[in-house]
Amino acid sequence: MGEVTDKALQNLLKKREQLEAKIQKRMAVQNEKKRKEDTRRKIIAGGVCLKLMQDDEHLKNRILAKIKSTTKPQEFERLFSDFAGKEGES
Repeated sequence: MGEVTDKALQNLLKKREQLEAKIQKRMAVQNEKKRKEDTRRKIIAGGVCLKLMQDDEHLKNRILAKIKSTTKPQEFERLFSDFAGKEGES
């Protein structure tokens, strides 16, 4: 922007910059809160899913097959091999 000589205009531009910074900060805080809530929701849902899988072999096999199809083989092996056992292999 070119040189601004009007003092009132300079003050308004400064206030706008400050408001933009506040808006960005508030949005970042909101986004962080949403991210944390989403992570917590996934942890709770995952815990419930794991409990259901312990009680229902058919459900366990279906879920493990889906997980296996959406993860890298090394990641599946590392994270689910002890849980999958022979029955979880698809």
